[in-house]
Amino acid sequence: MTLWLPNFVIAGAPRCSTSAAFSYFVAHPQVVGSSVKEVQYFMDRTSALFHPEANSQDFGLERYSRFFEDGMKRKPNAIIRMEATPGYLFQTEALMKLPDLETSPRFLFLVRRPSQQLYSSYLYSRNQAANLPLDVSFEEFAFGSPRMDKARNEFHRYALDYVRYVNFLEKWRARCPDDRMRVLVFEQFSDNLSENMSSLSTWLGIDPGFYENFVFRRENANIQVRSAAVHRAARLVRQLLPASVRGAAKGLYARANSSSFDPSADRPLDVMAAIDQAVASDSERLAASFDLDLSDWFLPVKQRRPEMATT
Repeated sequence: MTLWLPNFVIAGAPRCSTSAAFSYFVAHPQVVGSSVKEVQYFMDRTSALFHPEANSQDFGLERYSRFFEDGMKRKPNAIIRMEATPGYLFQTEALMKLPDLETSPRFLFLVRRPSQQLYSSYLYSRNQAANLPLDVSFEEFAFGSPRMDKARNEFHRYALDYVRYVNFLEKWRARCPDDRMRVLVFEQFSDNLSENMSSLSTWLGIDPGFYENFVFRRENANIQVRSAAVHRAARLVRQLLPASVRGAAKGLYARANSSSFDPSADRPLDVMAAIDQAVASDSERLAASFDLDLSDWFLPVKQRRPEMATT
């Protein structure tokens, strides 16, 4: 039996344009994407994102291969097979198994200013995911509290730890040769998508010219939910619907109970400044270790900065 395993993985970090990057890559005629963007197959058993029905610890690589079968049927001559699970950056299971796949996958990591990443994660958890109580403030989410210590989701229990990117990236570098690993800064990636996608294409051995006239659309932007109770109920109902009607149902629901996030809304600048200060030494290490220009991360956060083209 042929095992279709990825030779390219977008492995982090959450809310750093991984959904957008995945969609841009799979549009390329030489790239096959997994049947779902976030396969989450190599999550630690203790993670809130661990899937009992599909994981590397219980089912090996054969079940993982199934996520790429349909794509290979559509593009049998594809050069790149890929998935994008941003939580892999933090998982021991992914760290210990993915680099050793026989396909010798390459890994892309996107990192974002810590305060911006946490604020985006906070909004996502409150709205799209609906897994964070509405009375949890951004400060409590970022810096923790006794009740946050009891949260089932590890990304809620230790939110600040997950923007100390260098602590995780150095472990990945110890497992991957430099030519199989790229670390990009979200803000710089988003500011020049065509150039960055062309550069990554060259690195992966696919035609970079595809992105010269490519239309880069926004993906997975934050939304505002009108009723949290309705949103939670809708998420449960959606799981019971046939896959063939989920897309249409999602569109109808979005129009009824959500609206676009207002980028001009006031943000908690004092909390955001405290976050950047708390992890400043980690960001400095990140810049030095991976030769990144993070100078913008140390400037004051602007009150009404327009939302990035991708999130």
